Amino acid sequence: MSAVNSGHIWTPGMAQKPRTPKFAPGRPVGKPAGSYIDGLVANANAIVLCELCHHKFDYKLNHYHRATEFGTVAGKCDDCREPSFDAFLFINEKYLTDPGGRSNSSHTWIPK
Repeated sequence: MSAVNSGHIWTPGMAQKPRTPKFAPGRPVGKPAGSYIDGLVANANAIVLCELCHHKFDYKLNHYHRATEFGTVAGKCDDCREPSFDAFLFINEKYLTDPGGRSNSSHTWIPK
């Protein structure tokens, strides 16, 4: 017996395509890490840093927010180019315009 799934007929003999995680592309080869991250900051792009490199980036000084509501992300680190499943995502504060956000005692904006 076959089942219809999104326009395709699946039969038990069909091999399933394995799922692989989709990584953020990260820094291109040959580009220095510092200037690449400076370029991301200047363009207000999201930054992905691994657990070993995230301490090098002062996100408060650069007006970024560490996106803890997503947990960790899978991607190539924008600094060392190593793939990581526990990378940290940093988002520019100008994209955090949710009116439901609040400020804590250190005047840091926190999304709801």
